[in-house]
Amino acid sequence: MKVIITSHNLKATEAIEERANTQLGKLDRLIPGILSARVNLENDTSKLHIPCKCVVRLEIPGNDLIAEDSQSDMYTAIDNVVKKLAQQARKKQNKNKAEAKGGLNMCEVEKIVKGTE
Repeated sequence: MKVIITSHNLKATEAIEERANTQLGKLDRLIPGILSARVNLENDTSKLHIPCKCVVRLEIPGNDLIAEDSQSDMYTAIDNVVKKLAQQARKKQNKNKAEAKGGLNMCEVEKIVKGTE
């Protein structure tokens, strides 16, 4: 997976880049076929309590996964974004499994509820 890290009003140190790479590496096992990850790190000096913001866009086949989080610590923001992406990936996998099993679509559910079938 190719990881592209950009920063705004912040010096992306080696430690921050390493943290982002290791955390996103965990997603590689969960989501096969990740093409690239774009990480945008921002430090907003106008906000006093939550100045650090992390936005990650995972480019995968189909719809991309995007998550963002703001915290007072950049490391915590990166960890939270990875958790959100993992949650989105699990939700997408469960939805795909249900469709593959031949789950009911909404039209069929409405027919059953109305009792027309």
